[in-house]
Amino acid sequence: MAYTQDSRPLTLLYSNRTRAEAACLHELEEWIGGLPASRLIATFTREDSPGSKYETSRIDEGLIRRHLPEPEQCIFYLAGPDSMVLDILGMLEQMGVPSDQIRMEAFYGY
Repeated sequence: MAYTQDSRPLTLLYSNRTRAEAACLHELEEWIGGLPASRLIATFTREDSPGSKYETSRIDEGLIRRHLPEPEQCIFYLAGPDSMVLDILGMLEQMGVPSDQIRMEAFYGY
């Protein structure tokens, strides 16, 4: 998107256990900061950070609806460990997101 000057809104939901385990967090924050109408929603499920800009829950329906009020209008690209990808896929389907708006890639070996 940065290379093509694509101006569509982008929300990146990025989940890790801790900030120390988050690959390229700083780079993602810089990249997203340079794209118009884009934002990074980072969540760290094993850190409690009151007052932090980061979320602490897993990516679930509540988190998605807080940041994407009309998820059925969005295109989702899922990437990560296969169990997480399959869990989020099932959740998106239950939320009414059309299957042709969901792309996915699983990373094996976690």
